[in-house]
Amino acid sequence: MPASLPISSEIRPVVYTKTTWAGDWIEQPLMVAGSLSVAAAPSHSQATLSWRYGRTMQPKIGSRKADSAYVTIPRGDYLGNYVKIEFNGQTWWGVIQDGIDSRDGLLDDVTPTGTQSYTAFGLTWFLDQGMPILKSKIRYTGGTLEIDRTIPFNGGTDSAARKNAVGWKNYDATNKCFTDASQTPAPTAWKASDAISYLIANFTPKNAAGTVLVQYELATDAATYLDYELPRTDYDGLTLWQAIVRLVDRKRGLLLMTDVVGNKVRLIVRSQNAASITLPSGGVIPANPDTRSYNFDRAYNVSNPTISTTLLSRYDQVICLGERAGSVFTIRPQTNAEPEWSGDRQTEYRQGASLLTGYSSLNDSDKAAANEDRRAADDLARVYSWWKMKAAWDGRSDTDPSSVSAPYALPKIDADGVADLATRADVQRSGLRIATFLPLRQGLDYHTATITPATNDSDSVDADFLPPILLLKTTAIRSSGDAGWVHGERLNAAAASQSSKRPNNFSVDLSVREDAIGLILKTQGAPQHYLAKDDFSSLAAFDDIPSGEGINKQDWLATIYVQQDQYCRAQYPLQADLPSLDLIRPLILRIANAFLDYVVPGTILAVKAGVLQKTTAGGYVRDDRPRLKDIARLAYEWHGQTRRTLSLSLRGIVSSFSVGHLITTIGAGSTLETINTAITAVTYDFNGGTMQIQTQFGELDFTA
Repeated sequence: MPASLPISSEIRPVVYTKTTWAGDWIEQPLMVAGSLSVAAAPSHSQATLSWRYGRTMQPKIGSRKADSAYVTIPRGDYLGNYVKIEFNGQTWWGVIQDGIDSRDGLLDDVTPTGTQSYTAFGLTWFLDQGMPILKSKIRYTGGTLEIDRTIPFNGGTDSAARKNAVGWKNYDATNKCFTDASQTPAPTAWKASDAISYLIANFTPKNAAGTVLVQYELATDAATYLDYELPRTDYDGLTLWQAIVRLVDRKRGLLLMTDVVGNKVRLIVRSQNAASITLPSGGVIPANPDTRSYNFDRAYNVSNPTISTTLLSRYDQVICLGERAGSVFTIRPQTNAEPEWSGDRQTEYRQGASLLTGYSSLNDSDKAAANEDRRAADDLARVYSWWKMKAAWDGRSDTDPSSVSAPYALPKIDADGVADLATRADVQRSGLRIATFLPLRQGLDYHTATITPATNDSDSVDADFLPPILLLKTTAIRSSGDAGWVHGERLNAAAASQSSKRPNNFSVDLSVREDAIGLILKTQGAPQHYLAKDDFSSLAAFDDIPSGEGINKQDWLATIYVQQDQYCRAQYPLQADLPSLDLIRPLILRIANAFLDYVVPGTILAVKAGVLQKTTAGGYVRDDRPRLKDIARLAYEWHGQTRRTLSLSLRGIVSSFSVGHLITTIGAGSTLETINTAITAVTYDFNGGTMQIQTQFGELDFTA
């Protein structure tokens, strides 16, 4: 049964002040509290007070005895003081930051009279006014130290905002600070509770002597709501309050409030859910433990109850879209890659400088030099260098040996985020591009075990992502098991050995094209036709490729990373579970840094002693669909039901309403209505003897 509202009574708040937080409270019976507003984050609570000075005779107020004669009350000097207001069994703490003196003139030409009005803010004000966060506490061999830059939580030890962040697991749980694999054997990911505790411990405002002004701490049950790994979270230049508000993740339907226990300010976290939510990942978001149900239909002290109901913020399905899904796969000439240079340009390349005036009078060495100069000209830059995916490319990958049954490189993803690896995705081929990196880390073994997201999460090696891999087939050195494959940039690694089987004195650099889905192969230390010895005919003996050197035109493989036209995605409810409605209203949430990267089976991932190393099964090396499923589930819990905001005024002051209480229903019987929003503000008007309660949900930022 809903509880009836309590009967209010007239009260007079008692005000106390002190000049330092460590000092003793001094009762100020002549200071009058006019109003007080208690608010959830990101707002600060606020109170107004007044001090009447001049000649007066006051009755008994609090512990102050009644005056028997007129006394002179001096002007107050309370700016900057801490203040405590006690009323109706409740206590509010703050700090006076603003004052206005309304002067009435002199009484008896001697005594000044007037009223001072003060504004005080809740103690969260200090967290919002201190030095912005510009430092990080890090672990090093001898302990911990501070550096003059901020490192993002779970975003890379080098602070770089990029997709191949280094060391995203950068939390040292023992020293409760930032770390990396060189200092901590097994760094972990920052959780929201860890991050807030770290910020409070290191960046709470201090006075000139280096002493913490006011001590803050997380409430003991806060970790219950904050026990989740953070995405990459930047906070450089934010105040401590701004950073904490960002970390109490609103997309999880959380509220942040404060109270004071002893001399410490506690940060309290509450859920906006009436029932606990089990996430697809298995985690549980607790329900708000402070639920209330009220029936004030016959309460004489309630006025202007207003309920706002709207379907504008209600949706039937939440769809979370991350980054474009990507695939790592291998390509090769003939099957899925083809040259992009004309036959005429290739003829000009072969002719070199032979058609230029004066060529015939040169000696052989000068002719060779002239030919290299002409063949290196910009108009011939594409010959034996520029490649693109074939116009008839069917979307399949390739490997060695070549096979027409190679799997599709870009699998189809359905509305629920499920990938069909046996079906090709529909793409705009001309819009695809090869990335400048592979989502694979140097030093990690991707080919001997099944690839999973956990493989790439390993921080045993803090390393950037690999560049695209170019492998060239040369003459095998060993008679058995050696296929002669080498990395393009290491083609000349064995030149010093003077081996007749590996005499190449040049290397090959690989770059990606910006104008098409293609690659550029560039020789370093030899003319470009050394990459096509079987397709190049020399002008004379001096123009021949030395015996044993050079690569056949088709003898290369490249492993690349391409993002397709579908997204890493998840939705709730699933497509098959949607209700039968005339119109399904979806809410689309764009989630940054949510990846779905697939390594295609058979992809070449390395080379060892001339032998290609490839994955048999392939797998997802980055898969953020579980995180998107959780976000979709949480967002739907909020947006999938009708919620109402409640605003009501009461004559008199009662203590039954507190910020953070979740009002589930109001009324009874035929007047029963579901509210399901939490109280975010309570305002007390002590002068008028009224109070105002407001619940609010607004548009929670589920993509923050």
